[in-house]
Amino acid sequence: MLLLITSVAAATRVFQVQETDFVKINTESVDHDLDTVTYNYSAPLDKHGEWQTTYGDAGVYEVDVIASDGKDTTSKKVKIVVEKKNRAPNQIKKELKAKEGELINLKKTVADPDDDPLKYTFQPPFNNMGEWIPSYNDAGEYTIQFSVSDGKASTLTQVKVTVEN
Repeated sequence: MLLLITSVAAATRVFQVQETDFVKINTESVDHDLDTVTYNYSAPLDKHGEWQTTYGDAGVYEVDVIASDGKDTTSKKVKIVVEKKNRAPNQIKKELKAKEGELINLKKTVADPDDDPLKYTFQPPFNNMGEWIPSYNDAGEYTIQFSVSDGKASTLTQVKVTVEN
């Protein structure tokens, strides 16, 4: 006779995690005949009841936890709710080149992996849109820093801007 005692014993247990969290289902059982109990887990858990979530795993997963002593089997359901996790904006270009008189746009150097709307803070000579048209006396190399935010996370970015004659 097998009695499964786990955190899911009475009803379906719900675990809430975020993308990139590590999930481990700990199971305990008591077998009145003192038989050895083995456990099996349905996907996305591995054979140890573990799962390393990643970005893109957001959703609801119903998992079966199965305990067996070789004679009897007991199964319980576990619900894993993986919530979407925000990713900060990231830099996609570290350098920009332009000739004097050509428009330089710093917004082209960053992107948000979640496609969130972005807010920027630029310093002169760039305007509040992240743009600058260097004049005929501005040839040279510039290291420009600016910040970008998706409303949840901010990133400080540095770009090398080369203005050619």
